[in-house]
Order: sequence, then structure tokens, then C-alpha cells
Amino acid sequence: MAFGSILEGPTQAVIGPFVNQSIPILLTALTDAHTMVKDTTAWTLGRICDLHVLAIPQDLFPSLVTGLTNILMTESPRVSSQACFALHNLAAAFASDDNQSGTNALSPYMPTLLQTLLQVTERDGWDECNLRQQAYEAVNVLIQHSAPDCVPLFEQMLPVILDRLQGSFAMAVLTNEDRETKEALQGLLCGLVQVIEMKIEKEKLVPYADNIMQCMLQVLTSKNATAHEEAFMCTGALADRLEKDFEKYLPHLHPYVLSGLRNFEAYQVCAVAVGLVGDISRAVEAAILPFCDEIITALLESLQNSTLHRNVKPPVLSSFGDVALAIGGGFEKYLQVTLMMLMQASQTKAPDDDEDLIDYINILREGILEAYTGIIQGMKDGKRAQVLLPYKDSMLGFLEQLSNDNNKDREVLSKAIGCLGDIASSLGPHVRDDMSKPYVQALLKEGFDTGEDSIKQTCMWANGVVQQIIR
Repeated sequence: MAFGSILEGPTQAVIGPFVNQSIPILLTALTDAHTMVKDTTAWTLGRICDLHVLAIPQDLFPSLVTGLTNILMTESPRVSSQACFALHNLAAAFASDDNQSGTNALSPYMPTLLQTLLQVTERDGWDECNLRQQAYEAVNVLIQHSAPDCVPLFEQMLPVILDRLQGSFAMAVLTNEDRETKEALQGLLCGLVQVIEMKIEKEKLVPYADNIMQCMLQVLTSKNATAHEEAFMCTGALADRLEKDFEKYLPHLHPYVLSGLRNFEAYQVCAVAVGLVGDISRAVEAAILPFCDEIITALLESLQNSTLHRNVKPPVLSSFGDVALAIGGGFEKYLQVTLMMLMQASQTKAPDDDEDLIDYINILREGILEAYTGIIQGMKDGKRAQVLLPYKDSMLGFLEQLSNDNNKDREVLSKAIGCLGDIASSLGPHVRDDMSKPYVQALLKEGFDTGEDSIKQTCMWANGVVQQIIR
């Protein structure tokens, strides 16, 4: 316990040699006769995997994985939960692995690890010490950071997980506790389906798509917010993978998206529903048009709702851009009302001494700029760019305001320069005089001065467009 507690703080160089020496001792302690010793040992190994994974001796890696796997089913829920925590952290250590070799050190253990962890979610005592959730989260992270050679395994897993989800709808609910258990399980299973969706090829996913959507719609008929959040994210991932093939689900899904957008009390659900609108727009493009009247109305209602958590408003603004990009010229009917909203939002300012509010305003402005960019590009693609002329002064006025704001972060700067380039390329000669104003060059210079490659590339493109106009 003491050793685990001092791991955070010292650098790898300082504490690494001690961690290296500790692993054989800890692996022995993992099979100690006393439960408390096994408990703190598994926890300490979890801390090492989280903070100093590079200090684990490579020759002991197999013993570590096997030792943690062996106690998942045989020890008390508390010890098993700590082992899940350790495996979760160990898997997360492979996050930056580029997988160019097609495999990684965890690949040989994945079949046993996943099978055992899924057994843990149903074992005796799954409802103690947060065990079921810890096991599912460990499975998710193992899949997320797995190497390409594990993909066939996930293809085999998907129908098993869908069967579990299907089975959860038949669970008896006699008490509030039963209901909470059922809904928590459905949320965990939806989360796992989402992770698998992102890993397997589209052609392997298509045969299960109808079943996945049927399950998601069934989850969305319940009244639980947590499971709704996971179901929306799972649906968004499916849309992302299926692209145009997702279109057939829109009539069935549409009512649930609308109720999610209007779920102002459970603002996390509302935020995920907003994200889903973006996912669907990118996936099916113009096919979303028949549903846009109600979607845009619901998005505008959420902006006008004073009780809605402020963190939902930036993604709502951004989603106008997603819809505009998807439907091109079809967005013209919503132009006036959405641009008025963006104009109002752009007036929001923060005092220089309120860091929290400054951070929020930056996120809000990112949403505004993403909306402007999507709308401008959508109108240009639909050959309707000229309808933006009455609004050019307010859009350029916002960019001028940003050029004078010392509190903007680099994300806002980059998006502002991108938006400037879009306005210039879409409206051309109509903004010649505007492009000669000092703030335009000030914004571009500030972007170049960051020295960041991605921002400099945006600057070079925007500057090229501006120069063509003012010549």
C-alpha cells in the first residue's frame, strides 16, 4: 500500500529502477494467502501500469498478465475488481502504439483475457465493489487499444454481446434496484457494442446492423438517461461505419433523436443527441433533408432554453454546420434564423479575470466558427453562396472581434483563419474591400507566428485566397 501510494510524483528515471525490482515480489504477493495482501498488490500493480508501465521488465510481462487473469474468477469481488483496474491500465498503455507490425504484446493473451473478463461480469459477486462495470470497462479499453491481428476475435464477440443485450430486455423488474441493474447493464453493453463497431470492417458489420439498431431502439424506449446516452453513441458509431447505408433507419430513429434533443433535464443525453445529429448528417448527407425541419426546430429550442446546461450550447451551434454541409443549398430555408442565433451567441464576452468563463467562451466560439464554416461551404457546394451576402458584415465583424481578443486560444485562432478563407473563396469579389482591412493580415500573421504546422497550413491556404481577391 505504501509503495503504491508513492508511485505518483517521482519521475520514471527516479522510481523506475525500484518499480523494476518490485514486480517479482508483487507477482508472488498476488498469490498470498491473505485477501488484504492480494487486494493491495493488485491495486499497486494497477498503479504501476497507469504511471510507470515502461519500468515493467519485458521478460515478466507474460507472468504479469497471467497472474492478473488468474485471480479474476477465483478471488473475492474486491480483489477481482482491482485486477480489472490493473488490466484496464495495462491496456491503456498501448494507446500510442502505431501497430505497424500488426500485433502488440497483449495480442497473444486477448482471447483468454476477453473471455475471462466477460465471465467476470456474470460471476458470483458481480454486484459488489463495482465489479461488473470495472470488467466491462477493462474489455472496452482492451478492444480500443488492440492490434489489427485481434479483429477476427471481435467479429466473433459481436453476436455474443448482442445476444446478451437482447436477453437484458427480458430481465424481471420488481424493484427500483432491479430496474437500475437492468438499465446499467444495457448501458454497459451498448458501450461495448460501440467499441466493437469502431474496430471491425464495414462488410463484417453490415449483417448485424439491423439487430444492433433494433436493440438500440428498444433501449431508447425505456426512460433511463444513462442507457440512452450509450445507445445514442452506439448509433452514431454505426452511422459513421455504414455511411449512406444508414439511411433506412432514419424514420425509426427520428422520434428518439427529437426526444433526446429536447431532454433538457438530462443534459448529457441532450449533448449526445446533438452529436448524433452531426454523425447522421455526415453519414447520410442529403438523405437527412426530410427530417431537418423538426431537427432544426429542436436545436433552436435548445439554444433558447434557459434551463439547459451551458455546455450543450457550443455543440448545438456546431451541429448547424454539420446539417448545412450535408444538405447544401437545402439549408437556405433555415439560414436567417440560424445566422441570427449565431450572431447573438457571438456577442457573448468574458471578463479578463474569469478563467472558467474565458475557457467556456473559447469553446462557444469554436462552435460558432464550425457552424459558419459548415454553412458557408454548404451554400457554396449548393451554388447558393450569394444568399450569404446580407450576412457577410456580421460574420466578418465576428472575425475582426476575434483578431482583437487576447484571450482566444489556438483552436479558435485556427478555425477563425479557416472561416476567413472560406468567406473569401465563397464570396470572392464581394468581399474585396473587407479583405484589405488590417485585421485580416493581423489574424494571418498571428496564425503564422504560432509556428504550429497545421495552423500555418491553414494560413497559407487562406492567405492565397485573400491575395487572389485583393490583387
